[in-house]
Amino acid sequence: PAARHARWAVFALFFTNGALFANIVPRYPEIKDVFALSDPVYGVTVALFPLGAIVSGPFAARVIRRFSSARTAALGTVGIGVLLSLVGIVTLWRSATGGVDEGVGAVLLYALFCLLFFAAGAFDSITDVGQNAHGLRVQGLYGRPIFNSFHGGWSLGAVTGGLMGSAAVALHIPLEW
Repeated sequence: PAARHARWAVFALFFTNGALFANIVPRYPEIKDVFALSDPVYGVTVALFPLGAIVSGPFAARVIRRFSSARTAALGTVGIGVLLSLVGIVTLWRSATGGVDEGVGAVLLYALFCLLFFAAGAFDSITDVGQNAHGLRVQGLYGRPIFNSFHGGWSLGAVTGGLMGSAAVALHIPLEW
């Protein structure tokens, strides 16, 4: 029973990880409009999340050694959620100006958005390694191959998150929610 519970817990972490990122993808055009980004700047902006992941990836082993794979996966998931929520709040602040403020305030809000989006990618990378490491531990307890089901959970989460984000756009639910 303990191995079965652990399997579902790891599956839930993978599912949530997929859903968190995919939830914001349908909002990319809104983010581009709110910050009045040109196409090249928009492309760089979207690349910040994976860039954060690339930069932080080499530190994942240290984090896992210090905090354990389970804590890294669980707390990292919370961190991603918090950071993406802050991305939404910063976008709200920028949209509240109605595009009127094109000065230092607009630049600072965009810079804050970029920093948070980059940090979310960094958390995602470390969380992903923590999830995979913990998934391997649970597979060892389970005594048979179950690892692919975790990645299936991520895929289901990504589909669910994409549908949630698309529904939020269709229902005009503000990004920060």
